[in-house]
Amino acid sequence: MVRGSTRLFGFANGGMAQIVQVVVGKAIIEMAMLTDYELGAVKTIPLNFHLGTDVAAGLFLAVYPWVFGFADFVF
Repeated sequence: MVRGSTRLFGFANGGMAQIVQVVVGKAIIEMAMLTDYELGAVKTIPLNFHLGTDVAAGLFLAVYPWVFGFADFVF
């Protein structure tokens, strides 16, 4: 069972809308655990790199409905 934003916003259909959100979300969580800051578990990734990746992921998530062709599904 899929929970979270993919289910909340109706993307839990097994398509690219769901897959991209889950992959990006897991990558962000894993990177947070590896980042060199107070809550980082391993502290191997510099904080500046982490923040840059957060910005890039946010920009990607803003345009990915058009990239993968389901922009008419989202609002």
